[in-house]
Formats: sequence, C-alpha cells, structure tokens
Amino acid sequence: MKGRSTPLPTRREFVHQLGCGLAACAVGGLAPRMFAAGRRSETGDAAEPRALILIQLEGGHDGASTFVPLADDGYYRLRPTLALARHDLIRLDGSAGLARAGRGLEPLFKDGKLAVVPGVGCANPSPSHFRSTEIWHTASDSDERLYSGWLGRTFAELEAQSPPVAAYHGGRAMPRVFVRDEDRLHSGAAVRGEMRQPLAHAGADAAVQLAEIGERAGGVAGAEVYFVSIPGFDTHFDQGAQHAARLGFAADALLALQRRLERRGVDHRVLTVVFSEFGRSAAENAQGGTDHGEAGPVLLLGARVRGGFHGRVGGEPLDFRRVLATVTERWLRTSTTAVLGRAFEPLALFS
Repeated sequence: MKGRSTPLPTRREFVHQLGCGLAACAVGGLAPRMFAAGRRSETGDAAEPRALILIQLEGGHDGASTFVPLADDGYYRLRPTLALARHDLIRLDGSAGLARAGRGLEPLFKDGKLAVVPGVGCANPSPSHFRSTEIWHTASDSDERLYSGWLGRTFAELEAQSPPVAAYHGGRAMPRVFVRDEDRLHSGAAVRGEMRQPLAHAGADAAVQLAEIGERAGGVAGAEVYFVSIPGFDTHFDQGAQHAARLGFAADALLALQRRLERRGVDHRVLTVVFSEFGRSAAENAQGGTDHGEAGPVLLLGARVRGGFHGRVGGEPLDFRRVLATVTERWLRTSTTAVLGRAFEPLALFS
C-alpha cells in the first residue's frame, strides 16, 4: 500500500516461517506415516527406518578454533593472535572449551546429543580441496581413485533390503558421495528408479536447506539420506572474525535442525554427521589465518548418539573410514565391507 512499507524478514525469521510452512504442507501427506513411525520406535523395532543428514563444512574447518584444548600450552604458543582466551570459552568438559561463536552447540552437548570425534583424517592427506573432498566422498585411500561415492554404494546395499532410498542434495548438481557405480553406464540418461533429487530449496542458503530437511527427514517408511554443504571455512586470511561468523551460522543452523526434528517427534530416527575435507595447521600464518592441515573434528548429532568427546582434542588422528564404518554398519545397517571395500572397526558412538 502506498505510504507504508513492510520490513523484510531477517534470515532467522525467514527460516522460521519456512519451517512453519513446510510443516503445514506436510500435515496431509506425511503426518500419518510419521505417526506410524513413532509407534514403531516405541516398540523398539530393530527394522525401523532411519535417516542420515551429511553436512560438509567446505574449505577445511579449523577444529582448534571451535573446540579449544584447555590444557595445551602449545595451542597458545603456536597461535599468538588467533588463540581464544580461556575466559572467553564455554567449558564443555575438563579438556576442551567451545568458542562462544559456536554457542548453538552448547545445549546439544549438555543434553548428550552431540558427539565429537576430535581428530579425523586419512594417511598421507592431500592439500588439494578437490582431491581431499574426493577422498572423503569416495572413501578411498589417498593414493587410490574410486568412481562411486560411499553413499552411492550404500544405496545399493539398502535397496537390496528395502524400498528405494530417498536421497536429496542441497546443490543443484549431484555430489560425488551420491554417485553410484552404475551411473557410468548411463552417460547422463535417467537411472532406473532414480531417487536422488535436489532439495526444493537447492542452491539456497544452507540454513534454509536445513530448515527444509528438518521438516522432511524421518517422515517416510524407507531410508533417507541428505547432503548439504556450508561454505566459507577456508580461512587463510583474517581467520578470527571469518571463522567466528561461519561457525556461528553453522552452529545455529544445526541447533534449529535438531529442535525441528524433536518438535516433530522423529529425532530418534535421524542422525546428522558434520565433516570437513581436512583440518587446518596448528600454527597460525603471517596473514592472521591458518593453512591447510590434516585431521579435523567430525560431529554427530542425534537422540541416539553417545554425547561427549570420543578421543582427546589434539590427540592422534583417526582414519575417517572408522567413522563411516560406524555410520554404515551401526546406523544404516549395511555391510561395511561391501560399502568401504574392507573392514574398519566401528566406534562406540551410539547408545
């Protein structure tokens, strides 16, 4: 109307409104299935369908600027300008403090719904973003080239047991982790029974995508898999403010995602896994940032995780395929050997 202007909603308001709208749309088609799923979970049905949300922090997440080793004097010596003061941290346990920018993770940690594996990587890591992402997505050795993604191979295992997997990605192009071995035979043609699709808000802000997932995940009878990327973690220059902003964005989005799942009563059926293609250097560089490193933290969120730290912050790195083995075998109930090519010992990450 003339003479009046309506203020545009903030990003938080927009995501909240989106969630309400998606929930309303879901009532007609998904609510009965969600109610049935809730009944199954109360009986402890071992065959209950589960959903996996995989989130990549693109660029190389600096775990030491998120989970700070409280007793490591080397951290303060190697980072004279980037080190976060102990009094500015949220104490999580006796060994690590959380950067205040990531305060959205605090309630999840205290509720026992956040598991942190501090140092995860691969032997002989590549400094290339592209190659390191390829290694994580295909679950290959660092000197090995695989065509399919580990989730693409997981789809084949799941579909042999149950209805087709519903797989959604946040980018408009399919991520490498979703690629199946049979895709090379189709040369761009439609794959029979194709279930890999972009999200309705593909290409949008990651918080908007996660809001969509929060209203969708856990609402179908079969298995579901989602993949979303959050960019901005390649912090070579002026890392302090840049990392804080991206960490705050990611932590708030993860908290909002988990709360949506809880509100819908499906949080027991959904696992969220957060990773980055590599970590960052222990020492800061001359530009007030950090360079490409090796191992970085992996976060697992959900009602069924064993919350807390699984390993010491700053400790020996862990092969990333042990985390993948835990997800494939213990969460998605598939054969680790079939998906990863050989056996890897799972971790005790679920209660």
